[in-house]
Amino acid sequence: MTATDTTSPTTASTSRAAALLQVVDHEARWSNLQANRAGGPPTLLTLNEKQRAYESFRLRLSSYEARYATTYESEPLLGNPVRLAAWCGAMRALCLEAAADGSSACPSHLIVKAYRLAERSGLKAGETPPHLGAPAQGIFQAAEQLEALGVWLESLARVGSRPVKVPA
Repeated sequence: MTATDTTSPTTASTSRAAALLQVVDHEARWSNLQANRAGGPPTLLTLNEKQRAYESFRLRLSSYEARYATTYESEPLLGNPVRLAAWCGAMRALCLEAAADGSSACPSHLIVKAYRLAERSGLKAGETPPHLGAPAQGIFQAAEQLEALGVWLESLARVGSRPVKVPA
């Protein structure tokens, strides 16, 4: 007897998106801890927290890659508004696709990372960066925040003195 796959392509892609969103959110948690250098040398407690975050990310990543027989590539350099806006758009689309799975949690670490990077871009451009405000309460609100952030970053990129080309 042969096994048949009863999972529809839509269900398969939404569960894959939900798993990828978990990977990205865990990576963002680790990234946020790396960036949070509150003056002075790191303590053993902060080093342990960073290590646990990295191990959690690697565990999710290896599980995702094994389950879906694919490799995950970390985000490209997000140092300019154009790239960051494109990344926010991609993360918004991932949130919306993962939301269809019904089991996805709000990617809070991803939102914090997006705002942290946007703040850095805004300060470089001499613009007042957007304020995170209240944390997203769900995946749809997270997608809305990413969309608003992407729009702000696109406007920031238009204000810049020279256009930036994003490699394909």
